Amino acid sequence: MVEEKEFHVFLYYEDKDRGKVENIAKQLKKRGIKCWDKWELPPGSSWQRKLEQQIENINAAAVFIGNNGSGLLNNNEIRPYLQKFQNRGCPVIPVLLANAPKKIPKLPTFLVDKTWVDFRGSQSRPIDRLFWGITGKVSEQELQVQEFFKRFRKHLQTTQNGDLYFQDIQKILEESKLLETLIKENSARQEKERQKKPNFLPLIFLLFLVGGIGGFGGFKLHEAIAKEQINQLAKELSSLKKLASQKDNSVTQINNEALPLKDKIETTEIMLKEKDDQIKNLQEQLNELKKNPIIKDPEGTINSNNTKENSTESPSTGPRANLTTDKTTYTRLEPITVNFYFQDIPQSEGYQIKLYYVSNQRSDRKGYKYVNENGKTEFKPQRPGDYEIRAYVNSGSEWVEVEKLPIKIASEL
Repeated sequence: MVEEKEFHVFLYYEDKDRGKVENIAKQLKKRGIKCWDKWELPPGSSWQRKLEQQIENINAAAVFIGNNGSGLLNNNEIRPYLQKFQNRGCPVIPVLLANAPKKIPKLPTFLVDKTWVDFRGSQSRPIDRLFWGITGKVSEQELQVQEFFKRFRKHLQTTQNGDLYFQDIQKILEESKLLETLIKENSARQEKERQKKPNFLPLIFLLFLVGGIGGFGGFKLHEAIAKEQINQLAKELSSLKKLASQKDNSVTQINNEALPLKDKIETTEIMLKEKDDQIKNLQEQLNELKKNPIIKDPEGTINSNNTKENSTESPSTGPRANLTTDKTTYTRLEPITVNFYFQDIPQSEGYQIKLYYVSNQRSDRKGYKYVNENGKTEFKPQRPGDYEIRAYVNSGSEWVEVEKLPIKIASEL
């Protein structure tokens, strides 16, 4: 395939339509048409690169439209190549396959004015039209058909009352050479071939039937043609009913496939709601822990703000520091560990914890420390007496006391 120097037509189609296109390609090859098809390249080849190399040697392009409609033409990888055929003046032929949608799909701008080749049954002998579009030549059989109708119309004009008899039809078929061609084609057709039989086969059968009964030459052609047209319409109606039934089955199948997906979506939504509730509960627990932190004292005893041996009686609302110590009485130079957690402070530029010597009405020189919003700090008082742990916040203009906790320092024994 790739060793050929010149091709008549490039075939472009969706992979799922490959079987239908291959049947058409076989008919074209019987008529001497060389087709460029990516599936005839060696495995591992890049069809885009091969097409780029040989596009100048291809005289036409056929774009096959299946049940996907115009979706195939929206593929950006092929449009530049089709545009090159267009720019070179080569025919780009839209071809409707048998499974193409009933409604003609929307085409790109450069294909809008192109005539179709329709394999859905609305055109007689679409393979001849495709051959004509590729080569620019009318097939021999198409010429014979045209000659037949030309002689047929002429004979009607010269016959009285417009009546035609078997001998007249037989003579016209012989003169146009159409009878010989149709007989040869019908005998060569395989039983399993899926292509539609020529439209003239019912007419040939009718003509032979009339000829077989000999002297009954008064049978009129237009009556026979009318019957054949009725039969053809009945077949088309049956095909349409079958197609409608297939569409109904497809809709039912889609609905059945959608039900499990709907259930999965509902289950996922329920799971997400449960996760949201769990997150909310964890957030509430975290906020509760911030309000009542669990603190480990130097001796390793775990206490909470609600169970401290020495804690402040702070109001339930308003600014507070939640001051706590592990006991209320210490000896001189014994470390005092103060736990704190500032809460409900509307605005603060700093926090401070002081050790205030009540017995002397003043703060110890090393008795104040700047601290963070929560944590613990330590003091080592030098003298025995009554003390207070005081908590302050900086409002921006002054230090404001928010809480105090009394303790006692005893003399050494």
